[in-house]
Amino acid sequence: MVENFVHVIGRMVKETELRYTPSGTAYCFFTLAINYPQSRESREAGNEQKVDFIDISAWKETAEIACKFGAKGKTVSVVGRLGTREIERDSVKFKQTTVTANGFNLLDRAPSNRPYDGQDDMDDDDDPNYR
Repeated sequence: MVENFVHVIGRMVKETELRYTPSGTAYCFFTLAINYPQSRESREAGNEQKVDFIDISAWKETAEIACKFGAKGKTVSVVGRLGTREIERDSVKFKQTTVTANGFNLLDRAPSNRPYDGQDDMDDDDDPNYR
C-alpha cells in the first residue's frame, strides 16, 4: 500500500489568520519558505539561494494551533498529505499543489529571560537519566 505522507520544515512567510466555514469549522492557509542547501562555491560566487514556497492548508485543531503559535519568520514543521486541485483564473486553468496539514510543530526556541550561565537548572538527583 502506498501512503500519501509529507513532512516539510520551513519558515512561515506571513502571519496566519484563523477563519471559519459557515458550519463553524476552523481553517487557515499559510506558506512556508524552504531553502535549498547551497555549496560554499555557490555562496562564494554570489549565487542566490534557491527557495521553494509551499502552500499549506490547516483545518480544525491544527488550524487553531498554527494560528495561535505560528507567526511570520517562525520555523515550523508540518506533516500532512499532498493534494492537487484544478483552478481557473481569467479563463486559464492550472493545477495548484498544497499540503493539507494534520500536524504542526513550532521549532523555534522560546527566548530566555536570563543569559546562560553554564549551569543546568536541574540537579543530578532530579535527572531521571542520571545514575
